[in-house]
Amino acid sequence: GGKLEDPIKNSIAKIWKVYMFMPVTDYWGAVPYFEAGNGKNVVLYDSQEDIYNDFFKTLKEATAVLNTASASNKVFAKGDLIYGGDVKKWLKFGNTLRLRAAMRISMKNPALGKTEAEAAVAAPGGLLISNADNAFMISTANTPNPLGEISNWGEFRMSAAMESILKGYNDPRLQKFFNPALSGGAYKGIRNGMTIAQMSLPQNGVNTNSNINSSIGFDNRFTAPWTIFTASETFFLLAEGKLNNWNMGSGTAQSYYNDGITASLDRWGIKDAAVISSYINGVSLPIALGDVNSTPALTNIPVAFAATLAQQREQVGTQKWLALYPYSPEAWSEFRRTGFPKLYPRLNSDNTDSPASDPASVRRTTYPPIEAAVNPQGLASGVSKLGGADKTNTKVWWNQ
Repeated sequence: GGKLEDPIKNSIAKIWKVYMFMPVTDYWGAVPYFEAGNGKNVVLYDSQEDIYNDFFKTLKEATAVLNTASASNKVFAKGDLIYGGDVKKWLKFGNTLRLRAAMRISMKNPALGKTEAEAAVAAPGGLLISNADNAFMISTANTPNPLGEISNWGEFRMSAAMESILKGYNDPRLQKFFNPALSGGAYKGIRNGMTIAQMSLPQNGVNTNSNINSSIGFDNRFTAPWTIFTASETFFLLAEGKLNNWNMGSGTAQSYYNDGITASLDRWGIKDAAVISSYINGVSLPIALGDVNSTPALTNIPVAFAATLAQQREQVGTQKWLALYPYSPEAWSEFRRTGFPKLYPRLNSDNTDSPASDPASVRRTTYPPIEAAVNPQGLASGVSKLGGADKTNTKVWWNQ
């Protein structure tokens, strides 16, 4: 029903709409949004700026309605695979999604980013800052974990970037994220952008490199929950906001950074206070891999919070990247926005628009060819709003 029939259900649907559309526009830029589902033969595209402005409007309206609901109010209780109908958790999720959206546009429109971020932090209902409120989608035989579903395709390897960072930091999440290689039992990653010939070499095979951990892999695809939003991301958003000199509450950039790491470790079952403290205060650096490509250390920053603003921003971005695993859409968007972590160049690229030498050269996904056949007028409207050609090296609006 509509908002007049059940405003609480309508508001939860609005929050979910924003969550679903955000990676869509972040992948492509201008997309059908206001006219999506209009039932017409022509569906015009909307600019990413207009879409994000509507995200803020929608989330503000939805959370205002949810704030009026009682704590005992349950909606979608049988069909809600995330919160089981808990309205107050949806309220926290909506506020925090608003903070994510605000940070996304913060380099393109700093004033609006600051306004929306501070409003999200101050909003009634609070933010998602406890792992007890983490948003995971329940996996079942009818709704399998998508990563687990495809993890046995023989295409998965731990990246060299992950290996350099996780091993260099003695990160206890290494064993949580990945399995040891079936051959040799080591944790081993590979560089991105290999040719078919390179991938066929024994040292790059499936059995000689690490796949994702079995706990979130194929055998557990019907039980392992799918990541939607976790408290660790919230803390890293707050930390970056503090580095921007925004009003993010009583914490400091360092305290929020440490809280983000702690929440991520706890989420993966690492709860020992001594282990957590040792990691947060660690001064070891990412390692060189000693592989056939002479891959160097990914970067030269430790985990322990640094003294300079530039290093602090890199640390926040790098630890956020780790904490987002395995939710890749958000990690890619944040890498494009911040440039962190400092990923390796790809070994090869068949895309002349996005050379291998620049690890950030893939800025967006090109529109699917079927649009030219079924919605050519709409496609033309989208290309006109990109600020560039329909190519992978054209930046989306918030990254221009």
